[in-house]
Order: sequence, then C-alpha cells, then structure tokens
Amino acid sequence: MHRAHKIKLKPNAAQTIALKKAVGCARFAYNWALATWQKQYADFLEGKTEKPNLYQISKLWTQKKPEWAYESPKDVAQHAVLNVGQAYTNFWNRKAGAPTFKKKGKAKASCYIYQITGCMCEEKTSNFP
Repeated sequence: MHRAHKIKLKPNAAQTIALKKAVGCARFAYNWALATWQKQYADFLEGKTEKPNLYQISKLWTQKKPEWAYESPKDVAQHAVLNVGQAYTNFWNRKAGAPTFKKKGKAKASCYIYQITGCMCEEKTSNFP
C-alpha cells in the first residue's frame, strides 16, 4: 500500500524566485534538447550526421549550457534533457505522440530536484517521496 502526502508550501520571496528559476531552467533545457534533437535528426535524414541519441544531446547540453543555468540545481536541467529522450522513446514505441515544445503558461510548470530527495516542484504544490 502506498501513501501520498500533499504538502502546500508557503515559500518566501527568495524561495519563490529560486523555484521559478528552476522551473524556467527545466523548460529551457527541455526545449533546447528537443530543438537540437530535431535538427540532428533532420541532418541524419539528409545523410550529414549520425542518428541523434540521448548521450550526444546530454553531452552537448553540458558543453553549451548558458551561464544563468548554473543558478539552478544541475539535476533540474539534466532531468529535462532525459525527459526528451524518454519522450522520443515513447513516440517510437507508439506509446505517445511526437514530443512538442513547452510554452510558459501553457504547459504544466514543473521540475525535479533530486537534491531534495526526489522532490517534484510544481507551481503551487510539491510532491515528496
């Protein structure tokens, strides 16, 4: 039997800014990885490069990560890049549709922060294992 506890956080101003930065960094990393994957796949179809994979995209992210992304925990961006790989795996296995870009205000604003024992942060609530 599994139990879930929903805890409502009441962060102060500095904590709210840190959570919003983490969520924004996750969205940026996901969109960047998706765009990079799509570009590399288009080049692969034209015969210019090899087929993209998660390892290549993740390695490229660590090399080209913007300076402001260092303000958020590293796990936030890494997990977002991994999500792109999982999204393509699900797409190729016909479990889901093609991955799409996340837009601020349209997509569910969330990120994973493993430094807090697997916490999943959303806009107004957080889930702890």
